[in-house]
Amino acid sequence: MSVLSPDPAGAPGARPGHGLARKALAPRSGRYLVVGLFNTAVGYVLFLIVHALAGPSMPILVVLGISFFLSVCNAYLWQRRLVFRSKASWRREFPRFTLVNLAGLLMNSVLLVALIGFGMEATVSQAVCVLAVTIATYWAHKAFSFRAAVR
Repeated sequence: MSVLSPDPAGAPGARPGHGLARKALAPRSGRYLVVGLFNTAVGYVLFLIVHALAGPSMPILVVLGISFFLSVCNAYLWQRRLVFRSKASWRREFPRFTLVNLAGLLMNSVLLVALIGFGMEATVSQAVCVLAVTIATYWAHKAFSFRAAVR
């Protein structure tokens, strides 16, 4: 065993192949953050694709609505499987999941306008909103969307 690279199999309770990356993703909140980052990127790419396919004649809020719905579908699949590991009926979970995400969108909108109204710069305001909405939606998904899986 080296000081720089200890043998993980030699540590009490350790198993080979279960390093720091796996431990970092083990808690549900860590998995939620990773899936959230991935879904944010997917949502942005979906927005770009819908916008490019629709052209300038489609109102931007319609483009946003379509890309938001597709992004919510993507997020549900990943959160159901990787974050909450749910086996419950998707017919019950998906509407709840969508409702929580719509509430998050509303929360983001109201908080963003309020923070900008108080004089905070828009990009800093949105950073605060992302943090607040991420925390709020995690707890809402845990308590409401995936309630059966968390028990």
